[in-house]
Amino acid sequence: MKKLVCLLALGLSASLLMSPLSVHAQTGSIEFKVVPPATNKKPSKKEEPDPCAEYKKGEQASQSLKLYYIRRATNLKTILDKIAEANSCIEGTIIEAEGDNTIVLYGKDKQREELKRVITVLDLPRERVNMEMWGILISSDNPQQLAEVMGRVNKEIDKTQKLLRETYKELEDGARDITIDTNYKKVFEEDLGYKSALDPDRSSLSMIDILLRINAADNPVSNNNASANKICELFKKSQYEDYVEALTKEDENKRPFGNYLRVGLLQKEKAKGIINQDCMGVSEEETEKIKLRRQKAVLDFSLQYAELRDNPAGFNALALQQSAESLNALLNPLVDAINRDVEDLFIKPTLTKIQNIVGEYDDVSYAEVGKTSVAGLNGVPSTVASTTVSAFDETGPLRLNQLISEAGNLNTASKDLLPDVKFGESTIPVSSLVSVVAALSKDRSLWRGLTSGVSLSVTPSVLRNSESAELQIDLTTAPTDTQTKTGDGELRPLSRISQNKVTTSVYVNTLDLFALSTFNSQTTIDGGRWYIPVIGTVWKGFFSGIPVFGDLFSIKNDPKNVQHQSIVLTNSFIVPTAMGIAHLYDNNNQDQQKIPFYYRCSKVEEYINDQKNKLGQSQASSDLFTINDKIRSVCGNPPSPPLRQL
Repeated sequence: MKKLVCLLALGLSASLLMSPLSVHAQTGSIEFKVVPPATNKKPSKKEEPDPCAEYKKGEQASQSLKLYYIRRATNLKTILDKIAEANSCIEGTIIEAEGDNTIVLYGKDKQREELKRVITVLDLPRERVNMEMWGILISSDNPQQLAEVMGRVNKEIDKTQKLLRETYKELEDGARDITIDTNYKKVFEEDLGYKSALDPDRSSLSMIDILLRINAADNPVSNNNASANKICELFKKSQYEDYVEALTKEDENKRPFGNYLRVGLLQKEKAKGIINQDCMGVSEEETEKIKLRRQKAVLDFSLQYAELRDNPAGFNALALQQSAESLNALLNPLVDAINRDVEDLFIKPTLTKIQNIVGEYDDVSYAEVGKTSVAGLNGVPSTVASTTVSAFDETGPLRLNQLISEAGNLNTASKDLLPDVKFGESTIPVSSLVSVVAALSKDRSLWRGLTSGVSLSVTPSVLRNSESAELQIDLTTAPTDTQTKTGDGELRPLSRISQNKVTTSVYVNTLDLFALSTFNSQTTIDGGRWYIPVIGTVWKGFFSGIPVFGDLFSIKNDPKNVQHQSIVLTNSFIVPTAMGIAHLYDNNNQDQQKIPFYYRCSKVEEYINDQKNKLGQSQASSDLFTINDKIRSVCGNPPSPPLRQL
């Protein structure tokens, strides 16, 4: 027993020496708890993964990117530098601006890919407003006639504007009547998420809306023919008679809006010079092929843009940029076609009518300053300036002091060449006579040049629906006085209005016409005096310093007031671009945004392949690849877990 107690005591002593003692009091008992000795070693923590690990993979490399719509790389560099500073994973990436439209990225693959996405979003095709401008200057020294002319000119411009708007309304109505392909409608509206893209019930349609409906026609041949015939019937109305007559007079083979009919509605002329019969014809097979090419471009961009909106961190920047450029390349010919049609059918006849109106008045003159084209990018100011110069002869009479001075100088220089001649007892001073004649014949022309300048600055803002735009306009006219002379003398300053300036906002529809004009600028020219030939000028030269007596043989002319009215006739066109489709995407549908890219892409490819099969362009049944394999090669692999049916 003693041995057992000794062993327990020995063990307890060892425990007390090695570990702190914990005592817990309980009823009738004492509990001893041994606490393990403390150590200086901290328990190991689980290391957190590096969030930037993916960005650090790969080799450092440089990449040069061309900018298409942001024309100042230095401005973009400032934005990218701030983004790189805010994101620790790409911080330190070198970004350099090279030229005005190129930027260089240097870093790892994923770092450069991240910045490329930012650049692509900023450099997407901007909406723009094309403006064709014709500058006109109408001048007169008869205020009453000028006022009458301007009244008639403004009426002609208003008439043309009204007819142009009616023409666009006809394009809208023709698009609303199109029967839409239900399969295409499902892919575009439901699968891709552009819910209102083909909605015909809106109060107005933009040009991109019209083109989308034309491109979605169930039977493009019959729909295009019907739309073309409506347009041709429109131009048979009496209010268009003068315009159509002027168009065919210039070229008998032209027809109203013929370029749009050929490029937009794919029409072909049945008979040249015939406007009143069936308008045009169409090739069915060619129309189907062009329709499919246009549909593929629209669906491709719509697919890539939807991925940008739903997956901003993982969309394919290059695919989005290429799809936007491909779609714009198909739209540009149509833009050019409509601009040519408007100029041929509306602008040229209007300018001719204005010129004819001015020609009916003897005291009014017409000057066409010229034409300029401005493609105004959304939010970017564009400036156009032009000038005209008028010259007036303001040569005054010969002064006696000038005659004596010039004759004396000439006589001194010609004495040795022309010695005096003795005639009997008299001496004839030949050099003196010749010097006087030479001084009288010297050219003393004095000319005044009046420069009438027009400067126009336009900043377009395309509104969200792409159906209208607001143009911020600054128009300035500033006549200046320049003096040109070939002899001695000074021209007196003119009394004139130094500057007219108009700052305004113009609200325009998709296809519109408007005119800008300033207040009349007036120049007062001294009428001077009319001198009886030879006698009047010689008399004035000898006796000009004598009041009243010196003005004999001359008549005082009244001052001449010349008024100038400047007009800038502008045809504006909101250009359909890929970004016009972007506005139609449904951003508020949360379920729509959860649809995977593979699903959307596969639906687009299935539709396109189905249309190719209808055209007889499918591959033979012995092909090694199935349609699903083809889709996978374009859209990638389906997501895991398996794609749910939506």
